[in-house]
Amino acid sequence: MGGAVALLGVDLTTMTLIHEAERVAGRNLLVRWARGRDGRVIATRVGSCSDGFNQLEALLAPLCHGDHVGESRWRAYPAAETIAAAAAAIRADPMITHCGRSICARCRDMVAGGPEV
Repeated sequence: MGGAVALLGVDLTTMTLIHEAERVAGRNLLVRWARGRDGRVIATRVGSCSDGFNQLEALLAPLCHGDHVGESRWRAYPAAETIAAAAAAIRADPMITHCGRSICARCRDMVAGGPEV
């Protein structure tokens, strides 16, 4: 619908839209449990740990519109195009979102495609 994602003073590790790109790329997202507003426990889906998302910086740079506001870097990315570009990169190189820590189970499982469903 023409939406965008704004990153105001933060980097790509905070862009939760990349988790949607993981799903679009064919990964089965992990299940995490949380309390809803009504207090009931509900299932929610999560992807890799996000610490490796900055590895997508150069690939997403052509989509980025931004500037500095004071000492803060403000950027906006078109949502649909960002999902498509990140998903293509994940399919081409599943390790692109890996945080680099050998003990990170979330990244290891996402690189492998996520849990079997």
